[in-house]
Amino acid sequence: MVEIKTLIGEEELHKRIKEIAKQIEKEYEGKEVDINHKKADNDEVITFFAKVLPNYDTERVRVSDMRKVIAWYNILVRAGITDFELPEQKEEENKE
Repeated sequence: MVEIKTLIGEEELHKRIKEIAKQIEKEYEGKEVDINHKKADNDEVITFFAKVLPNYDTERVRVSDMRKVIAWYNILVRAGITDFELPEQKEEENKE
């Protein structure tokens, strides 16, 4: 995380993480991802990530990073943390 934060800045990092979580939430209708991040083979993890984030940087995102995203997302959902809206999105919805 420190390396990523140094490269893109903390605010941008938070925004990107929320965007990824929002995409997963949309795809899985707010439920846990049904992939075991520890036992799934690399192809299954890559297929999942490509389905959820078709434009991800295949050169920079490693399978180990994908596994962490799955694990973190599932931890958040289990804990009842499912508000992945970005502040701008909430403001737009409130205006409507």
